[in-house]
Amino acid sequence: MPAVELDKLRIPGVLQRFSLTYLFLALMVTAFARVDDNQKAKHLSPFRDVLLYWPEWFLNFALLAVHIGITFALPVPGCPTGYLGPGGISEGGQYYNCTGGAAQYVDKMVLGDSHLYQHPTVKEDYKTKIPFDPEGILGIPTSIFLCFLGLQAGRIIVQYPSHKERIFRWTVYTIAT
Repeated sequence: MPAVELDKLRIPGVLQRFSLTYLFLALMVTAFARVDDNQKAKHLSPFRDVLLYWPEWFLNFALLAVHIGITFALPVPGCPTGYLGPGGISEGGQYYNCTGGAAQYVDKMVLGDSHLYQHPTVKEDYKTKIPFDPEGILGIPTSIFLCFLGLQAGRIIVQYPSHKERIFRWTVYTIAT
């Protein structure tokens, strides 16, 4: 059995992303924990599902802002700013080594090429040469936000006993996001 080569070990992955997402959310919920009586909080209705947790909302929107800022404003050498495409032969090969744009660049700078996924689907489909990890660092903030929305959906179940209120809020969240 071959030995594991630590200098080539893939660091990002689905389970790693899950663990970092859940760790962040657990720390956030713990840091902003509050003891509330749902009956006392009813005076905040119909916005208590947001108002009671405003620091968490703020933090999550700040994470999204950082993600968007890096994705669309980080200059990537040899690539147009904000490029999100597959690179390779896409667009006539104009952006050949730009696979993943800022996401790939951040992963490369932080982790190095040898720790990224070496055989992504895009490599075969678009004839790219560079490694690209679809579970890279820049995807973590959006995963955190998505899980936060799931947490909020659960809070709605706890705070609003009526099916009508729950469905209304979930519909608003769906339209807003």
